Amino acid sequence: MDDPTGYTQRKAERNNRLLQEILGEIRIVKREIVLIKQRQNDINKKWEIISKREVPDPPPAKGWFGY
Repeated sequence: MDDPTGYTQRKAERNNRLLQEILGEIRIVKREIVLIKQRQNDINKKWEIISKREVPDPPPAKGWFGY
């Protein structure tokens, strides 16, 4: 396959650059997902700790204005 104009080579190089850009973007998004999952896990752990705390009973209810 002769390619005297170099079109095929240029097209392949362009496609390779685009592919590398896309792969870079995918890596960034995957890293962001990992960070979001870590934050979610931290939040879940905090809620788990909070939910295990003893909650004191509210004072007995009284009538209007505490009388």
